Amino acid sequence: MIDFYTKSSLVTIGFLIIIFFILLHKYKKILNTKIITKSYILLSLRFLSLIIILYLFINPILIYKNNSIDKPKVGIFVDNSKSMSIFQSFSNINYLDQIDTLVKYLENKNYIVKKFVFSDSLKKKNTFSNIKFNKTITNFSSLSDLKNNYDLDYNIIISDGIKTIGKNIEENTLKNPTFGISVGDSIQIIDVKLEKVDLKRLADNYDIVEILCVIKSKLNKQLNTNLIITNEKGDIVHNNFIKLNEGENLLNEKIIIESSLLTSENIVSIKKVEDEYNIKNNAKKFFLNNSENPINILLISGSVSTNTYLIKKNILTDKNNILNHIFAFNKNNLDSKLKKIDFNDYDLIILDSFIENKIFQNNNNVIFFEGPNMPDYQVEQISNLFDLERKINNNLQESHLVNHRKEYLDNNFSSLPPFKRNFVYNSNNIENILFKYSDNSDAIIINDNALGVFMPNIGNVYKKVPEYDSKENINDIIKMIINHSKDNDRSIISFKKTHKYITLGESHEIVIQYSYIVEPRHINKNLNIIAYKDSVEKQLNLQYNQLKNKYYVNFHPNDDGNWFIKGTSIYNDKEINIEPIEFFVKRNDREDLFINDKSTSFKKLILKTGGDYIDIEELTKSLTIFNFEDKETEKNVNYETVDIFKYLTILVIILCVEWYYRKQKGLL
Repeated sequence: MIDFYTKSSLVTIGFLIIIFFILLHKYKKILNTKIITKSYILLSLRFLSLIIILYLFINPILIYKNNSIDKPKVGIFVDNSKSMSIFQSFSNINYLDQIDTLVKYLENKNYIVKKFVFSDSLKKKNTFSNIKFNKTITNFSSLSDLKNNYDLDYNIIISDGIKTIGKNIEENTLKNPTFGISVGDSIQIIDVKLEKVDLKRLADNYDIVEILCVIKSKLNKQLNTNLIITNEKGDIVHNNFIKLNEGENLLNEKIIIESSLLTSENIVSIKKVEDEYNIKNNAKKFFLNNSENPINILLISGSVSTNTYLIKKNILTDKNNILNHIFAFNKNNLDSKLKKIDFNDYDLIILDSFIENKIFQNNNNVIFFEGPNMPDYQVEQISNLFDLERKINNNLQESHLVNHRKEYLDNNFSSLPPFKRNFVYNSNNIENILFKYSDNSDAIIINDNALGVFMPNIGNVYKKVPEYDSKENINDIIKMIINHSKDNDRSIISFKKTHKYITLGESHEIVIQYSYIVEPRHINKNLNIIAYKDSVEKQLNLQYNQLKNKYYVNFHPNDDGNWFIKGTSIYNDKEINIEPIEFFVKRNDREDLFINDKSTSFKKLILKTGGDYIDIEELTKSLTIFNFEDKETEKNVNYETVDIFKYLTILVIILCVEWYYRKQKGLL
């Protein structure tokens, strides 16, 4: 069927036709007044000229449909990972021969065949003959939306379905019929894998650790083996028999052990079983964070006040704190109690309206809270311990609390009422000041492992303020003081300690820790973190986990060896360095580790697309499932009949002939 339309409007065409006949009629009348022979020649020439001009203006276009038969475009995607060669070693057939048979079958049907291989990425190939099945990483992320990315009608994926990084194969979106040729479904590999290790301290006894080991096994019979824990010193701290059942199973094995037997880095391992193919996945390291040990806190109150209530309340909000509170109503009674105390048993000592020089001599972390009624004879002790000057001002006004540095916590101190004070304190070292009053005197001062809080009225302020937010601001101040003092690492920013050994191809999360006194977002403004090895540097981007309320960077090494993570930021208008941490990256065969992690959803994904799923062992017997239908396409063909240069040439020739003929007749 042919359709016809013009680019000019019907009104324009009608107007041009009228003009055409008027001009033709006028020209005929002129010729009739002349005595010439064969006047019809001139009339015909003029007629042709006007027809061509009219045709150029109308510019007609012809449209017709063209039906064609296209052969289907088929993409073959072959997994080039080492796990494929592992299954190949257990098989009696040659996988490459099977794939070559498939390719020839499709090409003999004149299908358009596009060849690809994938492992860590997807690459186009001219032939599959040079595939080695030797890549140590499998990432299925590149298999999404193959139809649009590579203009394909059908996909054929040849894989064992085992991924080492990235997406699982079933997480991909396939928009066209996809056929799966599975590798390894009919092969059983004897294997025991330590799938997961979780540990936690018992809530009622922090000296005991509960370790949960998830063990995945694939066995042809029931077997017994050993589950062993070794610490960093090489000591075997646990060795117990476990029973593994026949078939594919998951076993949850719980171990209760004293934390004192463990070190920072420990290894859980499963002893090799009979005929086990791979023992690389039989062990895992786990890291015991000793900072989770309970914190023993000694609170000594020279007199009980609202400050005492506030301090004690904020100590007990942290379940990791173990509190021993000593107080008495006279100094002699208190001294007798303190004689029985071994200060070395405590991680933090808090002095509430009480001070004693000998406590500071044990290298304990100490907080001193000035009480509402501190005796004058302790002035010299306070001055020496905190390197400050104390002044008496009989007309001392109440004053608001303010931040000393812009990087400190963004507490809304303006919502708090002013604080009453007994004295004016000024540190001799500006670097020791944490918080000040609005009259420029000092409120909180730190000196080595001692921290002084000169806010004698803070308990009364907390009691009087009605607003919830104001109370929380005061609680935050107390918690910040306690947390900062019990932390032996006083760095403004640091990397959280973690295990040092990772496998090439793994992504490792490095948590950023901040001092309790600073606001992380102020430090993060100028934070720069780099992973480096020899002369190679790799920028690491800061990320935030809202659920866990933590900042971190992802370290994904692209080479093995010793890597270091370093960082810098700005604090108090000066550059500060983060203490580097070291990682040992091993080039391990992750394909071996995941050899029995075949995706059971591979088949479901294939069938959902309308394709079919077969084992590669049955491929040559099932080639007919790849008989695809030819695709009939219907295209609209637009044909513009005007070739303006061709018609202009004809027009010029006609006009030249007419001019010559008219000259011969004496009409010019």
